[in-house]
Amino acid sequence: MSQDKSITLKNQEWYYFKLKLIIDIPEGNPSLDALGWKKLIVQALNQFQGVMGQSIQCDILANDEHNLECIVRVPTMDQTNFVNCMVASSLIVEPATIQINKSSLPMDSKHLPGSLRVESRSQYLLGVTGPDRFKWYI
Repeated sequence: MSQDKSITLKNQEWYYFKLKLIIDIPEGNPSLDALGWKKLIVQALNQFQGVMGQSIQCDILANDEHNLECIVRVPTMDQTNFVNCMVASSLIVEPATIQINKSSLPMDSKHLPGSLRVESRSQYLLGVTGPDRFKWYI
């Protein structure tokens, strides 16, 4: 008879984040593709930490285009710097990045102010993709 064995890794190589773009749009249905997410994330990393922030490796694993959410993977050793950059960022978003028409914007604004919100973060991918555990208690 064989016994099943399980292995648990204590030091994970990757850390996972669920990000949301917060932007005030008067009308229109914005959407954001993976390339747009990468552009905004690099902009936030550059704003807070310059070239060192830009060098943080991040991979877009999933993208919800219409809810303006994505799941990002970064190395565990960079997760503190990454989350600090995301929280402290104030972005300038071009209308073409979120795929809306410039005619739906006020006349005096060519760019939209926005920010990135860290919705959830975890050492495990299931921690950011799984069900929201806080809703279980309501």
